[in-house]
Amino acid sequence: MNITIEHPTINDLYELEEICLLTSDSGKDGTHLYSDRRLIGQIYLTPYVLYDPTCCFVAKKDSKCIGYIVGCYDSREFYQYLNNEFLPIIRNRFTSAITENDKAVINMIQNGVEYEIYPQYLPHLHIDILPEGQGLGLGRKLIDTFTKNLKDHGYNSVHLGVSNTNKSAQGFYKKMGFSTLIEKPWGYVLKKDF
Repeated sequence: MNITIEHPTINDLYELEEICLLTSDSGKDGTHLYSDRRLIGQIYLTPYVLYDPTCCFVAKKDSKCIGYIVGCYDSREFYQYLNNEFLPIIRNRFTSAITENDKAVINMIQNGVEYEIYPQYLPHLHIDILPEGQGLGLGRKLIDTFTKNLKDHGYNSVHLGVSNTNKSAQGFYKKMGFSTLIEKPWGYVLKKDF
């Protein structure tokens, strides 16, 4: 078994969008939540890879994508790109909603993503790993790689959001040194200084 961690390319997007879908139900397979397999990735994955792949990493096992960590150095700049450049390009492709989750994501695509800025925690991340990649220390490796990259670019902190229903991820982030920045109705914004 050969596991590598590298920056993603456009050629990885299909596999990465599948991982995003297959982990979109609080870490479990979310296929039943969306009528279009690519939809959820249009908010939580694809724009990061297209915006700045140097702030994204993919884990591959024998050349197959099994996990990723994507993010940005400056959340303000990323959300401006997302709302003003990326979403307008895809708006006409994603218009019909069948499920409630479709409606929520399509609403973001059509109307833009609302966001909060945490000035001391400008970078943020999303991480997803398929079950076959879990328990191998891959989550730790991805976060360590990501935070080292942030340090190399002059940043010393990061934040992320985690659902209040995803207890497994909450435990993992706690082990990784994250703590609560703010509690939200949907879950928690966690922070880490390094």
